[in-house]
Amino acid sequence: MKVAIIDDEESSIQVLSILLQKHFPDLEIVGTAYNIHDGEDLVHEYEPDILFLDIQMPDGSGFDLLKNLGRNNCSVIFITAYDQYAIKAFKISAVDYLLKPISLTDLQSAIDKCMIMRDFYKKNPISYEDLLKNATAKQHEKVLVLNKYSDEKIIYQRIISIEADSNYVIIHTNQNQKIILSKTLKEIEEAVCDETYYFLRIHKSYIINTQHIKSIQKKDVASVTMQNGQIIEIPQRRKAEILDILNHILIP
Repeated sequence: MKVAIIDDEESSIQVLSILLQKHFPDLEIVGTAYNIHDGEDLVHEYEPDILFLDIQMPDGSGFDLLKNLGRNNCSVIFITAYDQYAIKAFKISAVDYLLKPISLTDLQSAIDKCMIMRDFYKKNPISYEDLLKNATAKQHEKVLVLNKYSDEKIIYQRIISIEADSNYVIIHTNQNQKIILSKTLKEIEEAVCDETYYFLRIHKSYIINTQHIKSIQKKDVASVTMQNGQIIEIPQRRKAEILDILNHILIP
């Protein structure tokens, strides 16, 4: 498999190159670049299977480069010194990230994922531009990828709640649909929940769309009633925390 590395720090490229050469002899480093412009030329010329891409560089960001690639069949592994929050919107969508300094365990895991998806990407190029649009969109415009193989999506605002069911989740929509998705609730939480509280993990088995709350029961056993009639209990140990959040984000 062909590998390209784009990072503005020469030391980072050297460390990653050494790790790859020592522990992954089947991977061929076809080129490296230190900026967005040269990196784009590198990808077009060599068409790597795996692209290690720094997020912040002097002439732009790794996201800027992806915008210009169009549909592409390489797997992207982000390299960043920053917390994964900046790219958590991509986690559901078959890309990965490595935090600096890079650990061999994390590198192995990321490469293993790329190996598994290699043939699929060759037949089904990814539009990273679409993923970027989703990452920067307003919450009500975002979409949740239901099936990366068939490109099925659902707009956030259609989702009323997401219910855990073992290693699956059930998505309840405002059109009375129940969509079963092969993800854990934890995976969904990492993808959709953030400081806006558009989605809120209200219970160990439920994430709710706070825009679809019909009413809140605050006394005794606290609960929320959703617009589809679902009544979801708020655990006593989180009652004060959850009610405080809801009081701040919902208009009385």
